[in-house]
Amino acid sequence: MNSRLFICLTAALWVMGCGKSDLDKKEELAERGDTTAQFELGVMYYLGDEVDQDFVAAARWYRRAAGNGHASAQYNLGRMLQFGEGLVENDSEAAEWYQRAAEQGLAVAQYNLGWMYENGEGVTEQDQEALKWYQQAAAQEYAAAQYNLGVMHQSGEGVELNLIEAYAWYNLAASNGHEAAAAGKVKLAEFLDRSQIDEAQSRSRQLREGF
Repeated sequence: MNSRLFICLTAALWVMGCGKSDLDKKEELAERGDTTAQFELGVMYYLGDEVDQDFVAAARWYRRAAGNGHASAQYNLGRMLQFGEGLVENDSEAAEWYQRAAEQGLAVAQYNLGWMYENGEGVTEQDQEALKWYQQAAAQEYAAAQYNLGVMHQSGEGVELNLIEAYAWYNLAASNGHEAAAAGKVKLAEFLDRSQIDEAQSRSRQLREGF
């Protein structure tokens, strides 16, 4: 093939679409039902990454990916609904999407769903449901869930009051970098003797081994 013909063919292919931007290609994939592309477009529009920030467009793409079962898209859509970003605030729908993502094992969705059950936001307040979802997130080393379990055991909210169990959860959360848990652990230690603290630390190890 001579060089002139090669140049002409290259130009023709460019006109036919070979020179499309990455955004154009991603949008084509997304329109054809590619769930990953739909989610990535949602992220791009939410963050304003290589496009103008547009929460409405982000929510639209998250919703399409979420409807196709993408757990992170389900969580992100839930969060946008909870905080009214690009959508009318709707806690009950947010909880529904958190639940879908939580059932797929996404720790942050499990935590958020637990928080909604604990506080009666978008769902009927149910301490046992909050406890269940916090426990699932905590088992994935989600520090905020571990901390909240400590709070529940210290206050007797939804569970029998148990300071040793509370210290054990604070200890786990603190080991994962949760500052409030570290402070709570120090404060709670004032009400425990040395043998109780040793028991709580042993319980922390037992909990971690069970994850």
